[in-house]
Amino acid sequence: VAMIDLAIESWDKNGKASGRFGQSIKIPEGDATHPKVAFRQELSLRPDTTTLRIGILDRSSGHIGTVQIASVPLGTQAESKAETKPEAKP
Repeated sequence: VAMIDLAIESWDKNGKASGRFGQSIKIPEGDATHPKVAFRQELSLRPDTTTLRIGILDRSSGHIGTVQIASVPLGTQAESKAETKPEAKP
């Protein structure tokens, strides 16, 4: 059994922290020749979120990994249309 710590932090377009998530995950022993782990986490992000950083710590080995996603889509297409101003017509 392995223990992995997961941390996710988000920032807005001004670089201000807009959210955090953390969780420890127990991973049962599996096939040692194909050590793969799949994990899925749904997040509720604030509309102004533009950047995510995800970090993982393997407690047994001490290995750490991070990834930064620098362009988070801002809302759905319907939300984007609702925020646009109509064009002025003569």
